[in-house]
Amino acid sequence: MVQRASARRMNFALFIAPALALYALFFLVPFGQGLRISFTNWDGLTPKTPISMPKADFEASILAKLSEGEKAFVLSVYTFDEGAGNYARLSVSGLTRYRLERVMKKAGYVPAAYRDVGLKNYCDIFAGGVDKRFYPRAYEETYYNQNSSLPQEIDAASYEKRFLARLGAGDAALAAKFYAASPGGKSYALKPEMDEFLAEDALWSLPAAASGAVDSKTLDDFISAARKAGLARDRGALEIAAAGFSEKAARGPAEKAVVEASAARIFEIGGFKSLLASTWKARRFDLGVIGFTIFFAVGNVVLSNLLAFWLAMALDRKLKSR
Repeated sequence: MVQRASARRMNFALFIAPALALYALFFLVPFGQGLRISFTNWDGLTPKTPISMPKADFEASILAKLSEGEKAFVLSVYTFDEGAGNYARLSVSGLTRYRLERVMKKAGYVPAAYRDVGLKNYCDIFAGGVDKRFYPRAYEETYYNQNSSLPQEIDAASYEKRFLARLGAGDAALAAKFYAASPGGKSYALKPEMDEFLAEDALWSLPAAASGAVDSKTLDDFISAARKAGLARDRGALEIAAAGFSEKAARGPAEKAVVEASAARIFEIGGFKSLLASTWKARRFDLGVIGFTIFFAVGNVVLSNLLAFWLAMALDRKLKSR
């Protein structure tokens, strides 16, 4: 039996209608919303409904413009704080949030972050006027900050590849004094004797410090000076600081030896921190917002359709494996 042309067209329309409906729901609508938002100054965080508003403003600019039913709904979401003199919004989500947004829009409330700015956003993007992370860029990733304490444990793969492999013989020997490979070989652990706290604790345990003969500020200043000298690898600055502190805190050769040993350890730790921070790095490339958008558009639109076309052609051939 031969179908009439009108019947064939109707069957075809019924066949593609679900696909078109889903395409509109999951692509065209979000795309339109994104395009509309791109012409506003929305920051991606500011909600469409006020979190709080003074009592007089809230009643005059919102409640007075609503019907009794809408007013009752809004007051179920906002509570009046007598102490602060304002209305505060409760946490909302789902259909309640969407209904509240519609009611606020009807009342004429538009947050500043949703105001139209025209093509300003696009002009800023193409003129390089936004955050550099928005654009594709190469950058250097640093794994350690020299102002931080030394990590107690470090992943072996990164430590060996991006730090140890770049060191000369002298620096490698220094690194070996600080970290040792764990039994399983998956990490490196800081040696207990290289804990910065131990070196500082020895200074705080000096009789002059314990008795208060040397105040805490003087001791803190000396530790800071030794640390800075280590980071700069300035041994002359360390010797000057140690000599000045020994005159105030060391009451004999034994205590002077403690000061010198502790200062030397803090200096050595500072030098290793500087080496770790300046060497343990890696070059990275970030697509940025623009790069990722282009990648997604090409991959999702072009490549996926090419793959679908290739599969359709393959299925249309008389292949045994089709």
